[in-house]
Amino acid sequence: MLLTNRWILEPTLEANLYGRNDAGREQGAGLADSVVGLRLRDEITHGFAPYVGLSFNRLRGSRANQALEDGEELGRTRLVAGIRLRFLRSASPCCANTC
Repeated sequence: MLLTNRWILEPTLEANLYGRNDAGREQGAGLADSVVGLRLRDEITHGFAPYVGLSFNRLRGSRANQALEDGEELGRTRLVAGIRLRFLRSASPCCANTC
């Protein structure tokens, strides 16, 4: 969501799904966890943009049950900060016979 020409608010959503049980990793089939967040970035240039944001992580399904048995928390809120770098390709040189 464009707030100004430089300030951008970006929502994020992630989910991890597994197709089978894996006892070695203590992972069950189905939805294991999800992350929902918001990041506010200042796009100083197209290739450089520092950001700050919040991330809400939550365990789900059989992974949540295992965490409860182990006394772990099911959800966490995190403050995130970083720099978004984008490497832009330069335009290819024009060939004399095609221009």
